[in-house]
Amino acid sequence: MMRAQFHRILKRYLWCLSVLLLASCSEIRGASDKATAEQGTGTNDNRAITLFSLSHCGALARQSGVIDVSSEDAFAGLLETLPPNLVENLSDDGRLDDSQSFDYRVLLVAELFRTAGYRLELSRTQPLVPERTPAGNILRVPVQIHSPDPDTMQAQMMSRPCLAIGLSLDPGISTVRFDDDSGGVMGSLALPDRTSK
Repeated sequence: MMRAQFHRILKRYLWCLSVLLLASCSEIRGASDKATAEQGTGTNDNRAITLFSLSHCGALARQSGVIDVSSEDAFAGLLETLPPNLVENLSDDGRLDDSQSFDYRVLLVAELFRTAGYRLELSRTQPLVPERTPAGNILRVPVQIHSPDPDTMQAQMMSRPCLAIGLSLDPGISTVRFDDDSGGVMGSLALPDRTSK
């Protein structure tokens, strides 16, 4: 009887350990993606660059949407929550270099998914789209949501992928909107008036 109970506990422990291992591998793989997606319309000063992408945000964000991390303190606080090896890789790539001057830095956070392995990426096929509206000039930034490969084993855990983006914007842009590849709005950021600068 004791032996059977011991084996059940051991099996449960090993299963939990394998789930945690798969989840951490999935997160590290997503975090170390070196896709430096850069977009620009070519006729104006709008540019979006991937700073980093995580397949699970964990403690970085508790809800979906756009978080403004433009201030030095906010961005430094964000970096402190990342794994040290990721910050080192990003520094080596030059993506955290102070010479990379952005008007804004944002963290785009997706909805919860039922498994690990999802990730976000700036679209490589669709351009940034500036739009004039009665409410002001909107810049639409297309984002792709990548699903895990169906042939891979993923941890059965809730995951919330996120994408940190550096933005250089035309002063006339009043709102940045992030659209997913199905046309849904993932979030938006209203900007202060910068036309007088």
